[in-house]
Amino acid sequence: MKKANLIMALIMIFSVANLMAQKDDSTKVNRKQKIESLKRAYITEKLDLTTAEAEKFWPIYNSHTKKEDAVKQAIQESNTKLKSGTLSEKETIVAIDVITLKHKEQADLEGQFMKDCIPVIGAKKVSQLSGLQREFQREMMQQLKNRRKENMDGGQRQGQRPGKVQGQNKMRN
Repeated sequence: MKKANLIMALIMIFSVANLMAQKDDSTKVNRKQKIESLKRAYITEKLDLTTAEAEKFWPIYNSHTKKEDAVKQAIQESNTKLKSGTLSEKETIVAIDVITLKHKEQADLEGQFMKDCIPVIGAKKVSQLSGLQREFQREMMQQLKNRRKENMDGGQRQGQRPGKVQGQNKMRN
């Protein structure tokens, strides 16, 4: 009887842990989708894309992003292997070669993406695109820093007593 209770308790613990992990994954996916939506709106607005341009541009952009993500993942995996310090001399050379090839592939993808976009949105808008992507990223990072700072402040500075204004002493009656 005690074994059955122990087994049930373990099953419940693992189930809760699994649900928590799934919740974290779905939160990350939702956050990524939200950021991607904001990025689309930002780029669409800043490039002043027409409906016709947007309908042709975004499929090209999405395809490029998927390819680019795969290349970045390969670079990251090779960098992780290198940082582990457990590779042999030969494996290290292979990892360096992979990184070099993937960086070249990344540059080729970017060039092809631009060539594919020129007939759709024009050369002028294509030239603005990479700057807009960096600008969006900077703005997102700034907002994240601001939120973190606000959360750390929490309305009250650490060590401050409630009712006391920062930098000022309240007069006592």
